[in-house]
This record gives sequence, structure tokens and C-alpha cells, in this order.
Amino acid sequence: MLAKAIRAAMVVVPGAAAAVFGVSTPALADAVVCYPWGCTVQVGDPGDAGGGGGTRPPGGGTGGGQGQCVDHTGQAWPCYSSVFGWWSDREECYYRLAVPQPPAGDAAWQGHRAGDGAVYEATCPNTPGTGSGTVWMQNPPPGFGGALPPAARLAGQALSRLSFPAARVATAPSEHTFVHLSTFLWIPPSQWRSLSATAAIGGRSVTLVATPTAVLWDMGEGEVSCAGPGTPWDPASPAEQTSSCSYTYRTSSIAQPGIGNDRGYAVRVTVTYLLHWQCSGSCDQAAGDLPARGVPAQPARLRVLERQSVVVSSN
Repeated sequence: MLAKAIRAAMVVVPGAAAAVFGVSTPALADAVVCYPWGCTVQVGDPGDAGGGGGTRPPGGGTGGGQGQCVDHTGQAWPCYSSVFGWWSDREECYYRLAVPQPPAGDAAWQGHRAGDGAVYEATCPNTPGTGSGTVWMQNPPPGFGGALPPAARLAGQALSRLSFPAARVATAPSEHTFVHLSTFLWIPPSQWRSLSATAAIGGRSVTLVATPTAVLWDMGEGEVSCAGPGTPWDPASPAEQTSSCSYTYRTSSIAQPGIGNDRGYAVRVTVTYLLHWQCSGSCDQAAGDLPARGVPAQPARLRVLERQSVVVSSN
């Protein structure tokens, strides 16, 4: 059933099996974890995807795997390993959910459709040399994920991994506008997009999607809230355009901070993201929402001029 080697490589250290058990030695970049059959070295990805080190496994242990399970010979094993996952007494193997899951059609699915069951990374210490790889299962292995955090907490972990861009703001007119003139406001379409991140531990994987939905424009003189990114100005057909987001100044910026003709209104913009998450695998809750997140855009400054009417005699 095991199809291919997993990322964590098994490195046997002579003499270490009898002397070292269940001890983790974390480093800044690498993780070295020792077990009865030897030590493992994981490079560049210490811990389990989704912060497994913060979860208390069965038996009251920590992410280092101090809770103990046994195999058929009576040999004790950590019930949880931040490198290998959860111990199964029936299979005498460690299992962790493969994150991300293999693409549809991958041999690891063993002919099943992607999403039908799940693919797990397996490490079976009683069969050294051939006891590691990936395996498809319809249901989580017995004993898997005995102390998983709530799905909503994993959603919070996924949120912490998101990097929200500070969107650029655009106006038309751009360098300066005029009193009583409707000014187009928009966020560039390339920056108006959803973001996603995933946090996983054991048999539980939560994907959070942040979707931009509204923009609050603080124009310095007043505010306007728009339900979307706004309509970009097209100079090729100015007479035919209408704006889905605009503001009309009532007073010029002559009294605003600045020097001479550079006096302008400070424009501060906040993009609101709705946060929705979905859980897969062994879930206590299938989906949910986190409080909306307001993300400031790049600050801007806009000069507002006042056009003067001049009466010219017909003579």
C-alpha cells in the first residue's frame, strides 16, 4: 500500500537506539528527533504543518511525543511525533495527513478520486527500510488525531500565515481634482483578489479564504464606502463612463498641510476582507467564519483645486 518515500528521511544512528528515546533536539532550521530505531533529521520544516508542536497528544505529552504507546512486542513508542504524526497500535505505524494532498490522478490516490478519503504519510518503524511512504485510506487510521485542536483554532493559525497586501489606490483625475467634480476611486483589479492559507495537524486540515468585499475611502474631508474595488477610468472613452465608486469634494485643499501648491488631502483607504474557512479530514466543525479583517491600503495625497469663473465682456 505504501507508494513513495515521505519527506522526513530516516537516519539510523549506531548505538543511539538503546540510549535515546523520545527526545527532541530542536534547532533554528532543522529538527532532530530520536526514537528506539534511530534518529530522524528534518531540514527546513521543523514540526508539523500547521503548528503541531503546540498540541497536546494523548497521554498528556507535548509535541515532543512524551505520551507512550506500545507495539505487539511491548516496545514503547511516543503516541505522537511532530515529525511523523500519530501512532496506530493496529498498524504499528505513524500516520500524518499529507499536506497538501496529491493532485487528482496521482498514483497515491490508488484509483480513487481526489477528496474521496485522504492520503496519509506513513512511517512503520518495525519494518525498517521499506516501512515508509504514502497510503490512501477512506477513514483516518485508528488512534489518529486523539487530541486535535478545534477547527476554528486552526483557522486562526491559517489566518496568521496570510500576508495581506497594502493595495495601491487610484483616482481620476489623479494628480489633482476639482471642487464639485465627481472623482473616480478604485483599487487596481490585479490587487482585488482572494487569498488563502492552510493549517493542518493530524487528520484535520483547515483552509481559510480571505475575500475582499468592500472599501472605505477616507478622503480627508469626508468618507465614502464602496461595495467593490471601483471602476477604473478609461481615458479612451471618458464621456461614456460611470463610476461605481466616487467622491465629490466640497472645499479645496488650500488649507491642508503642505507647502504652496502641494497642499492636499490625506487619503486613507481600508479594504475589508471576509474570512471563511472549511475543514477536511477529521473535523469537529465543517466550516465557519472569522471576524472580518480591515487592511489599510497605501496612503495617498490628493490636491483639490477650485476653478474660478471669469466674466469676459462681449466688447
